[in-house]
Amino acid sequence: MPARNVGSLDLKQFAERHRALVEAICAGDAAAAENAAAALAEAPWCQLGEHVGETPLLNDPLARACSYVALHLGEPIRLGFVARHVANTSPGHLARLFHQKHGVNFTEYLRALRMQKAVRLLSETSQPIRRVAALVAYGDPARFAEHFRRHHGVSPREYRRRHGHGC
Repeated sequence: MPARNVGSLDLKQFAERHRALVEAICAGDAAAAENAAAALAEAPWCQLGEHVGETPLLNDPLARACSYVALHLGEPIRLGFVARHVANTSPGHLARLFHQKHGVNFTEYLRALRMQKAVRLLSETSQPIRRVAALVAYGDPARFAEHFRRHHGVSPREYRRRHGHGC
């Protein structure tokens, strides 16, 4: 049976995008549920920009790329895919745009956003560190911990101990 569509999103994708919200609600974690709901609430703005005539988002490859990245932090993201399929430009051009605007390369920009989200999840939720790693697209919790330590100077566990809300 073919997947039914909700706009341009099939039901399987729709359910997958809501999994974090459902899991947080089932776990009784209000802060995690609030974060997941906020992320879902932002998603339609990116899709709306694709369907509205002339908008800055449609005309700016960097804005399109940044919107996509922000909405898909929990998924693997590659510069080539974002450049070709989201920003409608070459990977080299998009890489130059990231460096000109943000002063870092695409990978550093993506990692910084993921670390910001991880900080929020560690300090505001009781999600296990393994789950936090998965929510920011790290399949390997040890690699997540290594990148987190490099970025923040402490392990995710220590960060939560210092800045968490008693988790």
